[in-house]
Amino acid sequence: FELVSDKLAELVAGFRRPRRNKDSWVSFRAGPFGHFSVAFTPTAMRVEVYLDTGGREVTKAMFDELAADEQRWNKAVGEPLVFERLDNRRASRICIYAERPDFADPDATQNSAELAAARAARFIAAFDNPLRELVARLQPGSA
Repeated sequence: FELVSDKLAELVAGFRRPRRNKDSWVSFRAGPFGHFSVAFTPTAMRVEVYLDTGGREVTKAMFDELAADEQRWNKAVGEPLVFERLDNRRASRICIYAERPDFADPDATQNSAELAAARAARFIAAFDNPLRELVARLQPGSA
């Protein structure tokens, strides 16, 4: 995650590096909508905006509005996104998956970090302000 954070700091003005942790994910640039994160599952790397306003109803309404305009968001980020409503949870996510790198291979790790940082920077540029505006409209007084 340090490589991803270093690359993001180069790509996103004012980016603050998250604290180190031992989780399989790291979140950053949080807001009333949730947060952006990079996660490593057993088989994949995922860059996402994790939607969680603290309330299921508002979060799902926000997700549904975003999913209804999927093509706009695909274009804004520059590649096809995966919209996961996560009906069994309060939260939802919009993400892009890639193959999990072989962390024993320094080149693969470096390439994966660069890909994750570039995608995360595009997610922030595309979603940060619109999500803040959307949650303020759906949940007045939350911003």
